[in-house]
Amino acid sequence: MPSPCSCMSFNPETRRLSIGLDNGTISEFILSEDYNKMTLVKSYQAHQSRVMMILFVLEMEWVLSTGQDKHFTWHCSESGQRLGGYRTNAGACGLQFDVETRHVFVGDHSGQVTILKLEQESCSLVTTFKGHTGGVTALCWDPVQRVLFSGSSDHSIIMWDIGGRKGTAIELQGHNDKVQSLSYAHHTRQLISCGADGGIVVWNMDVERQETPEWLDSDSCQKCDQPFFWNFKQMWDSKKIGLRQHHCRKCGKAVCGKCSSKRSSIPLMGFEFEVRVCDSCHESITDEERAPTATFHDSKHNIVHVHFDATRGWLLTSGTDKVIKNKHGPKMKRQEKEMLFTKSSGICCMNLKFSPKTRRTFQWHLLLVHLHRCSQSCCGGDGPCVPTGTWGNDSTCGLWCCIPVCAKSPREKALGDIKKLRKMRKSSECE
Repeated sequence: MPSPCSCMSFNPETRRLSIGLDNGTISEFILSEDYNKMTLVKSYQAHQSRVMMILFVLEMEWVLSTGQDKHFTWHCSESGQRLGGYRTNAGACGLQFDVETRHVFVGDHSGQVTILKLEQESCSLVTTFKGHTGGVTALCWDPVQRVLFSGSSDHSIIMWDIGGRKGTAIELQGHNDKVQSLSYAHHTRQLISCGADGGIVVWNMDVERQETPEWLDSDSCQKCDQPFFWNFKQMWDSKKIGLRQHHCRKCGKAVCGKCSSKRSSIPLMGFEFEVRVCDSCHESITDEERAPTATFHDSKHNIVHVHFDATRGWLLTSGTDKVIKNKHGPKMKRQEKEMLFTKSSGICCMNLKFSPKTRRTFQWHLLLVHLHRCSQSCCGGDGPCVPTGTWGNDSTCGLWCCIPVCAKSPREKALGDIKKLRKMRKSSECE
């Protein structure tokens, strides 16, 4: 590859692999049926800088992409011709598309979600959503219930009810670090969110949730009428020192610390952890309302991407610690895991996809980003030719490969398959 690879999108039906590069180029490959060969079809300049997200739409034959140049573009996958574009307020790192209505959802670093209506050669702005205090890091679209989930660096997730047309926004608070990836299980109506802290949260979205109230403004406590520290007139009249302002997470009223000394979880409002509530709201919350609506699991690594395979109930996570982990289903029961790693470099898979058609030889095929360091592996290293490298590292030579891995085979068998690919690659040059 002429430049380090930054993102990818794979369509198992057509075996089309779209790869975004740091120089703004999108390269498209067709994979062979046995997943041991990839043929370059075309390359085209989509952005002026790094490609952040790619999405291939088979029904429309479109390739949607966002870049660091603050542009969203879409191209014809057959001709490579640019069909249109739109400039966002900041670099976009979230992208989803609804085939039925041709609406595209773009999340950017300013915390805004932009909704566009795409035509063949034009687009129009529908609306924008502003609810996050940090940048949008992940988007997930449910075409059945017609809701959009957005994860952010502010540790929160917001569910935007698009189909209800009421502007409902449900907030979910369950992470201690930024949310990095989202996946949705349609058949069980469960949202799977992964964070930089290694936490995996499985949200039950089949319950009736409530919107969080807006925080009210007041110059004095709305419970005991004590003045806040900026209310000089009331402080002088009552000869009292002003207090700090707080807000009850259940009713939204402005209260002082004495009137909001209690803590409680409010799962139906998305607060799985205990938050500040006023004394009266604390007494009104029942034990049934405190029942959790999400389960928490520790993946023990910084998750970059998550993929859920509903047919097998497998959950794949890839992290910055050079490890790919496999867990069984939304209930996260322990299952046999297959980890590919190397001592000198790491794996950084931005997209994990399954191919359901090739089960004769392997249980499943895993598509890996292969970024070799020029001093290792394919360029004369002593170790086996395992998927190595660091995403976005300028020292990588940009070589990609697609490696079939047997999920239930021992690690030695997996490395043996990889060594065969190394022998096939001896004659190739690393450009």
